[in-house]
Amino acid sequence: MIVLMVLTTTALVCYFNFYVNPIIIETNTSIIKSKTTLIINDSVIECLNLSNSYDSFITINYDEQNNIKSINADTLKINQLNTTVLQNCQEKLNQINNLYFEVPLGTFSGIPLLNGIGPNIKLKMMPIGSVNSNFISNFNSVGINQTHHKIFINLETYVSVLLPGNNTNLKVNTQILIAESIIIGEVPDVYFDANNSLNNQLNLIP
Repeated sequence: MIVLMVLTTTALVCYFNFYVNPIIIETNTSIIKSKTTLIINDSVIECLNLSNSYDSFITINYDEQNNIKSINADTLKINQLNTTVLQNCQEKLNQINNLYFEVPLGTFSGIPLLNGIGPNIKLKMMPIGSVNSNFISNFNSVGINQTHHKIFINLETYVSVLLPGNNTNLKVNTQILIAESIIIGEVPDVYFDANNSLNNQLNLIP
């Protein structure tokens, strides 16, 4: 009898881990990520204020002919913003204890015809680990001697989804615009390179 119970339990765990749980994750990944992204977005917005303008992060230097000589980042203010954002995001995520998503009971059967049918069962999701970040600088030409410059903060966190018999971890990336401006003048070609020095300046984070 004990052997039968062990075999039955093992079979159910394997069934859920290798068949049912992947279906649940596949059909709900967008919901899980959107819920996490909403929390991250709200956390970042709380950290941004009127003083966080483009000019507070970026200094453009011109030569005597009024051509752009260099574009430099204020690493101190970037670091301060980064620290504030990471702390706020981590606090918001740590405070969450009621983050759920719903899966119809029929989905747990693993039978395609029953997928999405039946009353909803709540499954819990919770953030794990720390939030990581990096900054991205993006230049786009928008006209003659006009360049649209955007600075984004890219945040990465992991979410643990509590599933029957197992937990699954998902990585959630969130990219948020923190500053932008139209630069008048010819931007040096080096700044259009994906690995330009400005990106390196923005990510000089202790």
